[in-house]
Amino acid sequence: MEREVRFQSELWEVLKKICSRGPIGGLSLRVTLGEPAFDGRSPDIVVMKDPEGPPILIIETKRKSRGTIHMRISLPPMIHQS
Repeated sequence: MEREVRFQSELWEVLKKICSRGPIGGLSLRVTLGEPAFDGRSPDIVVMKDPEGPPILIIETKRKSRGTIHMRISLPPMIHQS
């Protein structure tokens, strides 16, 4: 668990630095930890349009388990509609 938290923190710092440099592809972005919640669950890291725009990237960091990597991709409802 400790490695997961350390990785999450370092990844958040890297993304935050990248997004703070200025617009990317014409979008101003911000990085949050644990918010906003989706389906009652708090994501680990969210990159979203600033201010208070829709999520662009939702990241769940997980520990490696028995040589298998588990991945869950979750799209906000508004993306499903496009």
